[in-house]
Amino acid sequence: MKFNPLQKLLGSLSLTSIVLASPVLANPASEAPLVIQMAAETVSDESDEEPSPPSSPAPSTSANKRAIGGRNISAFTRKNLYGGSSIGGYFDTEYIFPANQPAYFDNHHLILQVSSMLHERIFFNTEIEFEHGGIIGGGSNDGELRIEQGFLDFKLDDWMVFRGGVILVPLGRLNLLHDSDFRDTTTRPLFTNVIMPTTWMEPGAGFYGTLYPDENWEIFYEAYVLQGLTDNLQDGKGLRGARPSLSKDNNNSKAFTTRMGFSPFIGLDFGLGAYYSSIDAQSQKHLGLFVADLNWRNGPFELLGEAGLAVHSPTSYTSGEQTIALNGPMWGYYLEGHYHLFPEFLKGSLFGIDLSNPVFTLVGRISQVDTDASQLNANDRTELVLGVNYRPIANTVFKLEYQWNLENQAFLTGDFSKEINNNQLIASVAVGF
Repeated sequence: MKFNPLQKLLGSLSLTSIVLASPVLANPASEAPLVIQMAAETVSDESDEEPSPPSSPAPSTSANKRAIGGRNISAFTRKNLYGGSSIGGYFDTEYIFPANQPAYFDNHHLILQVSSMLHERIFFNTEIEFEHGGIIGGGSNDGELRIEQGFLDFKLDDWMVFRGGVILVPLGRLNLLHDSDFRDTTTRPLFTNVIMPTTWMEPGAGFYGTLYPDENWEIFYEAYVLQGLTDNLQDGKGLRGARPSLSKDNNNSKAFTTRMGFSPFIGLDFGLGAYYSSIDAQSQKHLGLFVADLNWRNGPFELLGEAGLAVHSPTSYTSGEQTIALNGPMWGYYLEGHYHLFPEFLKGSLFGIDLSNPVFTLVGRISQVDTDASQLNANDRTELVLGVNYRPIANTVFKLEYQWNLENQAFLTGDFSKEINNNQLIASVAVGF
């Protein structure tokens, strides 16, 4: 069968196809998130073949079917633009109903993205983040205002691109593909809050690129030197508090991270990544993190997940007046299943009228973490999520989910007197623009 790069792209759902619609760098040919795929149906007319089903369209590309930006989401991703500059972003509002606390609204994210094609070989992308309403009254509220990413890409060859700036650590899939309108759940997996603490960005520099050994295989790599984690590790919070400053370091050593991604055919991609850093001021304590990720799709079914192991030098932290030893290691994972559908009988309802490609998605997820494998306590947790969402158009989604939070000490020992009732019902709306 004749190889058609666009056909391969349009059938896909891979991380590495989350790229700009521009003719600069080789476009990955594996699977892309549903929101990008849905958008493609309205813009692509380069193929005479039958279009993909509603749950599997992909991003449009320019004439020579090349793209830039690596795996990162940018303002161009949603707008399918090439050349000049583009402003985009996403917004979400959540309603959270905890079991034993007052229900509340949270204006969780307002993200502004600016992407510029400065030259056919030079691309700039930045993302400014307002979280929980931003910062008010000199920072007295619990909001945030920060640069989430900001980098310059310079193409050296089709298989090598230099990147420097504030970079999303490329381990796993969700740290790069975390935008609210791209995800099918409101909450992120427990694993990606604790062991792989999204959103995790660091200043640094390095290279990425894509190789095509044959017409089916795609190999994507990233390798960067970064600021490096600190030694602020905690049982229960994992690596979250160890993410570094964007303007200074606590030692003279730098971190190194890399990921290799593989897609042998449309519908499957997987990756292996590693991160190494000296974490204390004397560079005598060290941490290594290893993460594997998977994305498999077959028709309306999709399975994605990540698993990671963090091995570190023995350390300690202060909690109140106590000094607590942390010996590790830390580990965790999540598996999330999706089923995309839109029943025929709903096409004439308010869910389908005047809409070309609406989609419902059923979601189920399990995630588990252990932030100190040397002991069993309430900080070892399991999360279960069941939910449904509705996308009237590609970049707008209404979500509803229920989250069970189980402490492993109760779950594994059968002593549920130690169980904490912290389950919650969560609804949200998210839009990309």
